[in-house]
Amino acid sequence: ESPFTAHIISPDDVRFEGTGIEEAAIGQENIIDLFMPKIVPEEVTMEMMTPDHHEIPLDFFVNMVDEDHCQIKYSPEKEGMYEAVLCYSGTPLGEPLSIAVGNPLNCKVDGPGVDEDKLPVGQETYLTVDTTEAGPGKPKVIVTGPKDTEVESKCEQEKPGVFKFTYTPQIGGTHEIAVLYDGHHVPESPYTIPVFSPAGVKCIPVNPEKKIHPGETIELNVDLRDAGEGDFSLGIEGPGQRPMISEEAFIALLPLDQIDGNTEVIQLQPEGLKTGNDFQYNLDTSEVTTDDEISGKIVGPYKNSKQIPNNLLSDQITLNSLPSVLKGETPFEPKVSEDNKIYNITFTPEDVGIYLLYVFLGDNLVNDMPCKITVCDPTKVKIKGVGLDETEDNTCPVGKSIIWEADCKRAGPGTLKAYCAGPDNCTKMFKVSPIPNEEDCYKVKYTPNVPGPYQILFAYGGYEVPGKPSLVAVDTKMAILQEKVTEDGTVKPLEGKIEQKQNDDGTYTFFFTPTEPGLYTIAPTLCDEPIFEEPLSIPVTDIEKVLVTGSGVTGKGAKVGEPVEVTVDTTESGPAPVAGVLTKPSGEKDTLDFKPNEEENPDILKSKYTPEVCGYHTLELSFDDQMLPQNPIQVYIVNPEESELKGEGVQEAIFGEVNIIECFLENSPDDGEFSMMIENEGELVPLECKAVKLDKDNWKVEYTPDEAEFVILYFNEVQISEKIPIAATDVSGCIVEGIGNGDGLIIDEEKSFTVDVNAIPTDGELALFITQSDGSEIEATINEVESRIFNITFTPTVLGLLKLTLRYAGGMVSGGPVNLYVVDPSAVVCTGIDGESKLVDEKLVFAVDASAAGIGAELQVSIEGPGECSVSCEHVSDNQYSGVMSTIYPGVYLLHVFYGGIEIQGSPFICPFHRSEPDATKCSVSDIENPGMFMVDCRHAGGNGVLEVAVYGSYVPARYIAVEHNGDFTFNVTYDIPDPVETVISVKWHGEHLKGSPFKVVFKK
Repeated sequence: ESPFTAHIISPDDVRFEGTGIEEAAIGQENIIDLFMPKIVPEEVTMEMMTPDHHEIPLDFFVNMVDEDHCQIKYSPEKEGMYEAVLCYSGTPLGEPLSIAVGNPLNCKVDGPGVDEDKLPVGQETYLTVDTTEAGPGKPKVIVTGPKDTEVESKCEQEKPGVFKFTYTPQIGGTHEIAVLYDGHHVPESPYTIPVFSPAGVKCIPVNPEKKIHPGETIELNVDLRDAGEGDFSLGIEGPGQRPMISEEAFIALLPLDQIDGNTEVIQLQPEGLKTGNDFQYNLDTSEVTTDDEISGKIVGPYKNSKQIPNNLLSDQITLNSLPSVLKGETPFEPKVSEDNKIYNITFTPEDVGIYLLYVFLGDNLVNDMPCKITVCDPTKVKIKGVGLDETEDNTCPVGKSIIWEADCKRAGPGTLKAYCAGPDNCTKMFKVSPIPNEEDCYKVKYTPNVPGPYQILFAYGGYEVPGKPSLVAVDTKMAILQEKVTEDGTVKPLEGKIEQKQNDDGTYTFFFTPTEPGLYTIAPTLCDEPIFEEPLSIPVTDIEKVLVTGSGVTGKGAKVGEPVEVTVDTTESGPAPVAGVLTKPSGEKDTLDFKPNEEENPDILKSKYTPEVCGYHTLELSFDDQMLPQNPIQVYIVNPEESELKGEGVQEAIFGEVNIIECFLENSPDDGEFSMMIENEGELVPLECKAVKLDKDNWKVEYTPDEAEFVILYFNEVQISEKIPIAATDVSGCIVEGIGNGDGLIIDEEKSFTVDVNAIPTDGELALFITQSDGSEIEATINEVESRIFNITFTPTVLGLLKLTLRYAGGMVSGGPVNLYVVDPSAVVCTGIDGESKLVDEKLVFAVDASAAGIGAELQVSIEGPGECSVSCEHVSDNQYSGVMSTIYPGVYLLHVFYGGIEIQGSPFICPFHRSEPDATKCSVSDIENPGMFMVDCRHAGGNGVLEVAVYGSYVPARYIAVEHNGDFTFNVTYDIPDPVETVISVKWHGEHLKGSPFKVVFKK
């Protein structure tokens, strides 16, 4: 046996690697990588023991990778914590390995993170891994997105052995979720989840700036390449029609008030016949001149239109040629009856399919033949799904889609539709789609939105399918559907459809042709999730349906100085910007700004302008940057202040007689309208009048008033006259005392006046109408104090203008209503006068506040005093007045303040004026050189008037001295001196000599 081979092993040359050195899985291939020089596989062994060193059975084998590397593959049979010893030639290679052995097959995985059939991008989801029965080990979740992108997952231990993993997909596409336990896949791992991304959908109008009109096509480009996986749909809502959804049929339903088993959900419209029903065809031959016989033939049934030979559809078939065309197929004959040359052709189909009816007059087909008759049997539609079996649970969660399957193979040709009534009383839409690879089989899908009972109705070929599923939604989660029905609660037939094509770059283009103007909303969804926060809106407009109204357009009720309104109604034309330009009579242009009424109707836009002068104003309005067909619009604006009225019928109208008014309205339109109203006790009633245009500016208006108080003239609904009194009697001789136009009355104080009608030869009734500023009327007391002399008393209770209308025998007394002003003198406040003396020539400023005393009355002031004094009081605003008084004369003055002719509280007000301190230097003397007289001026010298004058000669004094005050602090001095040769004149003001005093004057003899 020599030579012998000895394997010398250095511990430094031995190395273990691989997951199998720490953890292992039952039923899985666990690997330990062994690295050492020149390995002989037969010498490698492995033993596994419990912690108390009891050896357990173990299957393993060694796989050489190269001479220095081998893999030891082993499979333990029971989970637990073990020690493993690797030996080479019976010698242990290092310390025993501690290995946790788990069983991935006993792991349980659950949660939306692996069960969802669709998941939106950005939404966090989770899954739970239950390892309580899997033995020792560690779970791990690896999420991989499209193009091998890694998605971070987070682990949280909820309780011993149960772990929750969360992750959030960031891009659309299929994601793979690998669930590992000690590095080995659990059952069904890896999982796949389709992820969709609404944000990845790009939906853009092809030409967003294009203005769309009915009959023109709307094009949308849709790019789904970054949207991930999911069903895409494109919904369009427009005026007067149901919502439209691309590719799949959606049926709209009227709202219902109550739900029960007998509820008729919708009025069904049959598409053809159903088996067992009679088909009838009537033919009127009253105008046929031949005696040819009427006969009929029926061929069929055929399963669908594709099975009908084309030659059977020819209108050239004759009664004699029909057998050869049928090629051995035997037709059958319907029942034919006749009543007064009207033939009735009937037959009752027993089988489903398509029948062909041929009706012949003699040998020839009659018009519109052959006729296709579609026959279905709704009783042969087989429905499977929730709510059909009363013994089963019919509850479902809100927001969870419900699916029924319908087998229509034996039901014949027809369309399957589904309807629903629910607790929310709103329109429902059912999605009906064919099942792939199964002819005449359909899938019906519906998602309830609110909790409560739902009744489902299936219809085939327009006939009810027996068996109405009913279900109860029990979740509280709410979903909201937004659909539209017409105002009268009906749904118009669907007009137009959405078409699509796929482009070379993988995107799609959708086409839709609107038939009516209005705002169309486009709401694309991916997996029922909206692409946009707000639907895309596309206005479709028809300028012919724009309606323009308002006083600013018609001129009715429009007058100078008051705003007029222009209203543009786009309800029927579709929404679009409205702009306008106003050209004034002067040629100046203004821009009109139109704004919608968001609260009432956003489709109605309004603008205002205020005409400044009388004449024609021109409006030019544009809608969606196009000029309206009505342009230009000529509007005549009247100015009542510039209208001139002449004639006997202007001042007073005579009852029962034709009255004439001549009216001047500059350049007024020929189609202008005059109208009149009569007023009686505040009530206005139309009065017929006749207007004739004399020339471009002048009109003649004739009218015959009824018995009333006043008549009023209007042009284009604008009042152009004052109230014209209607007189039945000449009452100019009436004498009214104690009251007059413009007088003031004290509020809450009784007022009385007298009316003397003795000068009126006609007896009549005295009527009085008193209207206060708030519109209320006052009852007055009328007493006849003497023969035909009346005393009238009343008490005003409201501040402001009071109109008093007095009529006798139908005639207006005093020529018309008397305007009186009710005031509260105690509420008038006068400030600025404090009673302290002011200097003359200094202005005394005061203020009067009558804002709380009633409006309309006149404020009056007057001065009483020792000399001339000026005073003025001007209105500032809101019944506030500013006053000024001044004088050059000292003394005490009394300021009287009247409001409405009534002196206010505190009046008169004391206003003393005084002069300044005396200053003789400001006095002047004139004409002193004239013998016998001179003048002293002390107007600016202050003081109260102490003037001393002395005159004497060289030898003797003056015979007399006379001083006369002129009233303005100027003095005339006269004197007589017997020896006037040299005279000394002394002048003092309050004891002080004037400048130059005493004066020496030498007079020539």
